[in-house]
Amino acid sequence: NTYTAFATPLDNGTPVEMGTFSSVIPTKQNIWYGSVKVDHQFAPTDKLTFRSHVDRRNSPLNAGNLAFGERWAVDSKYFGQNHFIGYTKTLNTSFVNESRVGYTRLDPSFVERDPVTPTIILTNLFQIGVPRTYPQERREQTWQFQNVSTYLFSKHSLKFGADLARTNLFQNSAQDVRGTWTFLSMQDFMNNQTNSLVFLASTPTRYTFNQWRQAYFVQDDYKLRRNLTVNLGLRYELSAVPLGGFGATTDEVLNAFVPGPVERDTNNWAPRVGFAYSPQFESGLLGTLLGDGKSAIRGGFGVSYDQMFYSLLPNPATNYPRTDTQTLSGTTPPALDQFPVLPPKVTTPTLSAGTSFVNIPSDTQLPTSNYWSLSIQRQIRSNYTVELGYNGNRSHHLFRQSQNNPGILTQPMAEAVIATCPSANLGTSQGTPPPRLIPNWGSRQSLEATGNAAYDGMYVQVNALTSFGLRLGANYTWSANFSDSEEFSNDGAASGD
Repeated sequence: NTYTAFATPLDNGTPVEMGTFSSVIPTKQNIWYGSVKVDHQFAPTDKLTFRSHVDRRNSPLNAGNLAFGERWAVDSKYFGQNHFIGYTKTLNTSFVNESRVGYTRLDPSFVERDPVTPTIILTNLFQIGVPRTYPQERREQTWQFQNVSTYLFSKHSLKFGADLARTNLFQNSAQDVRGTWTFLSMQDFMNNQTNSLVFLASTPTRYTFNQWRQAYFVQDDYKLRRNLTVNLGLRYELSAVPLGGFGATTDEVLNAFVPGPVERDTNNWAPRVGFAYSPQFESGLLGTLLGDGKSAIRGGFGVSYDQMFYSLLPNPATNYPRTDTQTLSGTTPPALDQFPVLPPKVTTPTLSAGTSFVNIPSDTQLPTSNYWSLSIQRQIRSNYTVELGYNGNRSHHLFRQSQNNPGILTQPMAEAVIATCPSANLGTSQGTPPPRLIPNWGSRQSLEATGNAAYDGMYVQVNALTSFGLRLGANYTWSANFSDSEEFSNDGAASGD
């Protein structure tokens, strides 16, 4: 552990030394991992497959507030298991069917070293206590059935199948249950003058849901010529929206500028097309470059969809009227010397001007990716191959945060910022947050699927086989990725500034 002093400001006229404390945190993990594999051939046309994986991990000091060592750390524990049994039946030389049934269970848990101390934030200095998002508990179970059939006829290799899954999730979270107290300076902290307090005024949030997901596909590999194969496919996906994403269901909340339940996205068609071509040029420039059956050109295009990941739900799950998270700040700040006493709990949540909401827009679409590739592979002599390729994709409807009721700087605040250009958060300029666009409403944070991303990559790969059986390979990739939703969880849209 090290400590470095960097300033001695005056607090209430008394010099107080300030410094940076760097703690050494041991990173230890205890991991148990086991797997079982069984393959049994009942008959030449019948095969049974069983797989089982168990993963148990204990990671002390893995999360929480590690700035002060172990005091406000959180230990992460994880238990996961995955089992499936598959049956493959060969009906004849042209038809094969494979069925799978699987079960997956995830049990992450978090043990706080200090479950009592509230979360205390000294603006631009440090934090005391574990982060406000604790305590939390989660259990996820998924049952899945898959069936894929393959049928060969003429020049076609036809595949079709279905993927059905049902997930049960239990979530228990109590964000701000001990209160999150914010002080603008060390002097305010020593004088017990709180700038803002966010606290859970009702019982913690608990919820459970079952979600059905289904997908169906058909695909055909068509050998047009001896040296040209074309692949065509189509997939359709449909997913239920767990608990409607906790959208507003009453006129009282809908009229407070809060979106309703998330509607199911039913337009998830995913076409795919690809080809593999081996040129046959015996002479000329193309014969020199591509050869006769010594090159392969491959390309393809496809569309894929992701899911609305479950980690989004704990945010809107805490909305009124399921829970009542109250904020004291601005014109109604906490009383002097109120810390660390929380206001009394309530039995019936109330909707007030300061009530905050975090929601997913009702017209949210699932994250979508369009991807494509093109490559050319050339055999050189009998033991070398060189491949040049390009991969790209464009993704849309990625999740990111925004604020539907942002804070607007007043003219005096704007002039103060322009004059001093402070590095402090604009939300605490002149000691009070700026008024919001609609002053009589609180924060309206939106978890919206409006992000975009783009990836382009080119690569070159060389493989060689030596005369004594040793394989050698080398490759180089140049790529670029651009996205406006990479820091989704750190967008800081809650303040709206």
